[in-house]
Amino acid sequence: MSVLAQPLSDPSQTLDHFADVWLTEQARSIPGYHLVSSDPAVLADRTARRVVYTGQQGTTDLQWEAALTVDRGRAFVLVFVAAPDQFPTLHATAEGVIGSFAID
Repeated sequence: MSVLAQPLSDPSQTLDHFADVWLTEQARSIPGYHLVSSDPAVLADRTARRVVYTGQQGTTDLQWEAALTVDRGRAFVLVFVAAPDQFPTLHATAEGVIGSFAID
């Protein structure tokens, strides 16, 4: 699980705009990128977006799930990645981390 926290270049940037920019960057940087789903969610009691996508790193197929939110001019992204055959087994642990995430 990776956690990214960064200031937004425009503090008034919306979640939808941030998610679009972030997903565009993922599509550019991950060979074989395919967006599986992008749905409204809640992260740390804030409106969020939950996205699932697949792609490769080297010769390895991977599946990602990310939860994104913005709050007071900052962006937060929690990313879980695993091989597709391991994803279901490890997903419960990732959900626990995502569910416990808090923003001060």
